[in-house]
Amino acid sequence: MLPESASHEADPFKPLRAFCDRHKPTISQFGLVALDLALDPTRGLRDIVLIKVKSNPSATKPQNSFTMVDAAVLPLDCRESLEYFGAEECEEYRSRLLNFRNLCIENGNLGGIMVIVSDIEKNLMFNYSVSFREETLNLVPGQPWVEPLMNILNNGIVL
Repeated sequence: MLPESASHEADPFKPLRAFCDRHKPTISQFGLVALDLALDPTRGLRDIVLIKVKSNPSATKPQNSFTMVDAAVLPLDCRESLEYFGAEECEEYRSRLLNFRNLCIENGNLGGIMVIVSDIEKNLMFNYSVSFREETLNLVPGQPWVEPLMNILNNGIVL
């Protein structure tokens, strides 16, 4: 068995994946809130939710291993998306979102979105595809989401 530090070197995504796995329900829920899907359920085909985090070296549990520093909804064709991900990756995300949406509809859902959690120190990204049903359209548009999400993630609260 590898020592903990060696296993991180073998799989640099392991800490980020563990953090995201612990917070998946929260990240998914706030991703849906962020996109204001009640106003436009197709928005998930064009926009992604980007959550930027940095490592927390003093953490003793996976849910505390990163600190959220920022989050935003980004259209895949905006300058910031193109600079952050690159044009080729943005095209890949668009294609994946369309395929995911079609899969969601085949399975009785209304659509899907993508949430990307980015470790800004190591330039690693972990993404979620999140499906949604018609009841998501009942969410009140314009709800605050960045600060409540930051509070939950940075305090290691697991829902």
